[in-house]
Amino acid sequence: MVKKFYLPVMLLLILMFQMLASVCVFAREYYYDGAWHPYVGEEFKLEVDGKILDTSMPPIVFDGYSVVPAREVFEHLGAQVLWDGDEASVTISYKKTEIILIINSKYATIGNERVKMPIAPKIINEKTMIPVRFVAEEMGWEVDFDTTRDTVIINSNSDPEESKIKLEKVGWELNRVNTRLTITLTTDEEEPKFTHFALKSPSRIVVDVPYTLNKTGKDGIAIGKKNVDKLRIGQQVDATRIVVDLTQDSHYTAKAVGNEIRIQIVLETPVATASPSPSAKPSASPKPSIKPTNPNADATATPSASPKPSDSAKPSASPKPTGTPPPIARYVTIDAGHGGEDPGAIYTETDEESEDFGKITAKEKDINLAVALLVKEKLEKEDVRVHMIRKTDVYVNFLDVGTIANEKGTSLFVSIHTNSAESEAAHGIETWGYLEGGADYAGMTSARLSENVLDAVIKATGAHDRGVKDGKNLAVIHRSVMPATLIELGFISNKEDRENMMTDSYREILAEAIAEGILKSLEEMGL
Repeated sequence: MVKKFYLPVMLLLILMFQMLASVCVFAREYYYDGAWHPYVGEEFKLEVDGKILDTSMPPIVFDGYSVVPAREVFEHLGAQVLWDGDEASVTISYKKTEIILIINSKYATIGNERVKMPIAPKIINEKTMIPVRFVAEEMGWEVDFDTTRDTVIINSNSDPEESKIKLEKVGWELNRVNTRLTITLTTDEEEPKFTHFALKSPSRIVVDVPYTLNKTGKDGIAIGKKNVDKLRIGQQVDATRIVVDLTQDSHYTAKAVGNEIRIQIVLETPVATASPSPSAKPSASPKPSIKPTNPNADATATPSASPKPSDSAKPSASPKPTGTPPPIARYVTIDAGHGGEDPGAIYTETDEESEDFGKITAKEKDINLAVALLVKEKLEKEDVRVHMIRKTDVYVNFLDVGTIANEKGTSLFVSIHTNSAESEAAHGIETWGYLEGGADYAGMTSARLSENVLDAVIKATGAHDRGVKDGKNLAVIHRSVMPATLIELGFISNKEDRENMMTDSYREILAEAIAEGILKSLEEMGL
């Protein structure tokens, strides 16, 4: 009797488990195209060069093809992945191959050729998912699928280190009259890509060479010439960082020549007390403001396990673009700094008695976007046409922002940011622009635009006035051909500033005042 009863019960239990498993599969949902959609397929594992790669969004089958998160997978393979929020496109570059994919379009651009893909890229659960076989094979990698392990396999057929650029030599020399010092970084790549910026307190120049290995055998060089102290080399996961320590600020240029990166520094005679740059407006407030949010941007030149995207307001000394200015019109570019995977400055709650202790409670990217959208709304009510660099939480490379504004042909450019400092005492609002030179549109300059915006915002908020600062080395300023300014709304690191910026009412005040400063500038231009 016991045996006869046992078999039907087991069969019933098996059936119930199968039904439960089926329900679980159907219960899985993914968000794309503005809605949640049920997913009845499998989530797969991903193996890259023999090792399982954990990604925040697993590989899945979409419209019959395997798709994977672009940045996590292809950056792991040594490729460069750039997102353009304005065009909703992702560019993947590896050695001499560049592929541009557009969200929801089956057509990709490879070099100068337009190629049809089997499936369009799609943003799923806020991740850019792309057809893995198509992209990987275009890069020259092998793609396979192991049905026994439910695993997508990518084999790059190379040692990841071998695919990287090599920094082979670092040296320096003086010119004949000892007024300039040139540092030369020799690589095995023609015209290597790099980024650079200057920092203060202490003064230093930082150069990042992505996807590069330090093969010099050195971690630093003593220089000791006038205001140039020493050079440090740090190996990060996906870049080599070179830091030039200065005893005081100095003008410099950086450019690629053949397989070399040359950094030329104007030598200054050290003085007992460092004074502000002649072109910059003095300020008694602590530390100038555009603080890179990359944890490695303090220029310690130490390894980093997870480099973050560059700060969109990070200084860069590339030359100002040239070209024919577009027709003057009531047309303005508004840039909400940072976005997507780049949060900008953040605040983590330090009050141990708070229920949010240890949590990130404020992000610069959110504050910037909220204010920028309000500025857009207020300008459009005054019949001003507005181009937004981003309207949602997406990342746009800060080096591209000025170029985008130029291509749109706008007459003014305003970049909105939130400040941060090591000291909690730092507070107030400031703008950055060309103090001397720059574009002149119908009598409007970067300096005047910066003054108009700052005056309006200080008057409306009553905040501490930190002045107009010299922003000629900021990429978002000098890459724009029209009058441009960058405004720092306040310090996320300061309690009062932060609490103000987190309220809707204060954001309204900020946006109204920024719009007023822009409208005043347009009026002065006769528009």
